[in-house]
Amino acid sequence: HILGSGNYDPLTIGAYDDLYALLEGAPDAPPDLEASLPLLNLFGARYLASDRELDLPLLYDRGPYIYANKDALPAAFVVHDARVVEDAQQRLEILRDPSYDPRAEVILSHRPPAMRAPGIGASVHGSSSILREGQDRVIIDVTMSQPGYLVLTDTHYPGWQATVDGQPAEILEANHAFRAVQLDQGEHTVLFEYEPLSFRLGAWMTLLALVVLAMIPIISGRYRRMYKK
Repeated sequence: HILGSGNYDPLTIGAYDDLYALLEGAPDAPPDLEASLPLLNLFGARYLASDRELDLPLLYDRGPYIYANKDALPAAFVVHDARVVEDAQQRLEILRDPSYDPRAEVILSHRPPAMRAPGIGASVHGSSSILREGQDRVIIDVTMSQPGYLVLTDTHYPGWQATVDGQPAEILEANHAFRAVQLDQGEHTVLFEYEPLSFRLGAWMTLLALVVLAMIPIISGRYRRMYKK
């Protein structure tokens, strides 16, 4: 059983559902913990519940055992290497392979227009500090020791926009179902904001309606003056 791997998005995204289906397995043959750990870590599942003892730090033992999963990925993290794998089935096989390390390499579904390579001989360390303002806005301060990628373990979902230091940035589909942006060396502020096209159209229509309403008294006044003449 898994605690902490759900998602707040109101719709189910196919890529996210692909991963979750692998995690759950078939109804009559659920995968064992060892086989599920790579995906559990990918989902950032920090707590695991089990009806049997596991070789993990124990948090609670009255009822189901509850364990801490220290290998779970954080909400946002920095990697410096990327691999482009366009075939979905191949991506899933890589992500569930215990030898794959998502902290060192991100799997991208498509090649970015200008894919950056990590600096030769540079330190591979980076850091990120995340601030979430509600469910539709995420701000992350990032320090990059060399070019690389900021990975956010939120679903790659239509309507999200990103900026890096105030400039528009492409959101990459990372690890089959999540998000990433490319970053150069240095300190950056990355903003993810949910602004679907329907919201922007609604805002423009509201603004247009306000302009029309504001013009009605002016137009009516002109017609009254013309009629008096």
